[in-house]
Order: sequence, then C-alpha cells, then structure tokens
Amino acid sequence: MSLIGDAIRDFVWLTGSDGSPIYQNRAAARYTGQSTVDLRRDGWSSLCHPDDRARFEQTWDSAFTDGEPFELEFRCRRRDDAYRWLLCQATPVSANGRENTHWMATLTDVHRHKLLEKELHRAIRHRDEFLATLAHEIRNPLQAIKQALRVVRSPDASEAMSTRMHAVLDRQLDQLQRFTEDSLDLSRVRWDAMSLVPSGVTIQSLVDTTVENMRPIMERAGATLDLELRDADCEMLADPTRLTQALCNVLGNAIKYSEPGNARVAFRVWCEEGHALFEIRDWGCGIEPSRLSEIFDLFTRAPRLAKNRPEGLGVGLAVAMHVAQLHGGSLIAHSEGLGKGSTFTLRVPLAALALP
Repeated sequence: MSLIGDAIRDFVWLTGSDGSPIYQNRAAARYTGQSTVDLRRDGWSSLCHPDDRARFEQTWDSAFTDGEPFELEFRCRRRDDAYRWLLCQATPVSANGRENTHWMATLTDVHRHKLLEKELHRAIRHRDEFLATLAHEIRNPLQAIKQALRVVRSPDASEAMSTRMHAVLDRQLDQLQRFTEDSLDLSRVRWDAMSLVPSGVTIQSLVDTTVENMRPIMERAGATLDLELRDADCEMLADPTRLTQALCNVLGNAIKYSEPGNARVAFRVWCEEGHALFEIRDWGCGIEPSRLSEIFDLFTRAPRLAKNRPEGLGVGLAVAMHVAQLHGGSLIAHSEGLGKGSTFTLRVPLAALALP
C-alpha cells in the first residue's frame, strides 16, 4: 500500500471503519506537515477550514452510515497554515468481501479552479449588473426623446416650445453618445485594445481643454471649480485626448458624488521631478477605506449619501486608471471615510510616450 500510495501525486488517505486515520501517502504528509500518529489523535477534520468543518464531518458521518462513496470539496490546511481547496473522493473498501472495513480517499488540489470559478461568477454578476444599468440609463434619455418629438410634432407647439424641445433632444442624444463611448471604452479596457496617439502638449492646454469639456456638466450640476495651476508652460509628451478623458472622468466622478446643486471641486495641477500631477479633491460623500482598492474596478459605483441614484455605467474611474497606466503613470485615491470627501491624484511622466 505504501509503495503504491507514494507513487500517486494526489493525496491519499486511508481511514478505518470508524473514520480514524490509518494512512496518508508521502504527498499528503508533505502537505499537512503532520504525521499519521498526530492525525490519529486529532482526526482528519482538524485539517479543515473552520467554515468547512461541520460540512466535512456531516458528509463523512453520512457516508459511514450509508456505506456509499462520495465527493466533497473543502479547504484543507497546509503545513504553513494556508488553506487550499481540495476535492475529496472517498469510497468504502471491503477487506473480507462482506463488510466495509476501510475507506480510501484521494484528494486533488482544485484551488486554482475554485478561484477561477469565483472570478467567473464575479464577472458574470458584473456583466449582468452592467447590462441592467445600461438598460436603465438608456431608458430615461429615450423616454425624454420620445416625449420631445411628440411635442415638436404637435401642430399646437409654439416656436419657443419647439426650441426648448430641440435643446432636450440635443442633450439626451449627447447622453446616449456618452453611453456608447463608455461601452466602447469598456471593451477597450477589458481587451487591452486602447491605443495612444502621442504629441507634445502643455499643461495649460490640457487643463483648458478639460475645463471647457466639463463646463456644461458643471453648470447642470450647479458645481463650482477651484482651479490652481502652476507650471502652466510645462510641456509633456502624451496623448492629450486620452489624458483629457481621464481627467474629465475623475472630475465628473467628483461632481457625481457631491451634494447635488452644491458641489465644490478643487483642481490643482503642477509639475515636479519629471512628472505632471493632477489633483482633484471634492467634499462629497467620501469612500470607505476598505473600498479604496476596488473603486477602480469596472462597473464599480459607490453609494451616495444623498437619495439620488448616481448616473453612469460605472466604468469612468477604470478607464482613467487604464489611461494613467498606459502612460506609465498612476491614479491614486484617498479618503478619510464616508462623508469626508475624496482626493484623486493622477501622476504622469512628462515624457510618457515616444513619438512614432
């Protein structure tokens, strides 16, 4: 038995009819770091993760009672106290041809597969949430467009009313276009297909374009922007379109999670040690410290303190982070907690990209 068991790469356990450990092969002993004598004293369940122990013991007890083979996945403690997922396949063995005198189990390491399965379920959940959010966000502009068209087509519509409805159409179509662009950027980020077009640009030019792009959004939100620009003539080699997009995404996020109609955002820009730094601070709902590491994930949308539901598809910060990384830079978030605002710092090398 020992010779055959030690030739098997999977773990092998041999158990008496009462469930007590009798034998483990060399691979299992290396993994557990315990001798078979130790296991006889403590039992197999001592190796189980506390959250899996009751299920493990119940499965074994049922198997002993019914005399039927079984499969069970559980987390088993390694000799360094780390836990890994194992697939246990156990079957009864009869030494006398009549009654089950032993149980033999083989255990296969399926930890990587469990992690991949968990990630797959997470990706599916995010996809479903994204599609639900997209459907919700698209529905509102479509309803507004449908209503505006009905008014415009009415023979009783005044010129002033028609003008107002055309403005509604323009605004809602812009919203739909932003959703389309966000969806395309989502695909580019997920498949690492976002390309950069490098050119020389000054910090002043980047800031001017960003502020101009944000102006309509800020006016609609009733937000104020405190701009502090140093080293305005500092030049950098980067993709100005993508950097502007990243800055607008972060600024838009700051406005979105601030008090409606009373948003205040500070935008500080300067150069130091061969880098351009863009700091965006708000006094909005803030971020729980435990969530700082996940807010740059795709589809993540922090809850607001206000009752209003945040708009958008939850891809803006993920795109901004991706743009920063493509430039060899970084995007870092900081918050003291809920209700205490947030600060985002985008740091990009001045010579981020080489000209083709």
